[in-house]
Amino acid sequence: MPIADAERYSGLAAANARARAAARRVDTLRVASAELRLRVGEVVPRSFLRIEARDATGAPVEDFAPTYVLRSPVAAFDGRGVVGRAPGTAVLYIEALPGAPPGGEPRPRPSAAVRITVVP
Repeated sequence: MPIADAERYSGLAAANARARAAARRVDTLRVASAELRLRVGEVVPRSFLRIEARDATGAPVEDFAPTYVLRSPVAAFDGRGVVGRAPGTAVLYIEALPGAPPGGEPRPRPSAAVRITVVP
């Protein structure tokens, strides 16, 4: 493997390890906007969602990388954000990766939901 590829892989592996460790500390997810309204073809950037991950004490969790789940013909989630595809409603779920604290039992994933309304 070329040195540049090895360094990039090492950096990605380290970032992934930090994100998984952060996910284990997440107790609560907060999303600034619980509802989105957009037109067919419109894109709402994912930065608009403003997601906060908090631990059990309420402190922010650094290095948190959310998982986005949206299965609907009405809207899609891609690298740009939420994309309106057809008129209707859908729900975008934002979750923490599953995991157990070191030496602990697996626990449910913290999650938040955003209701999406797409208009013509």
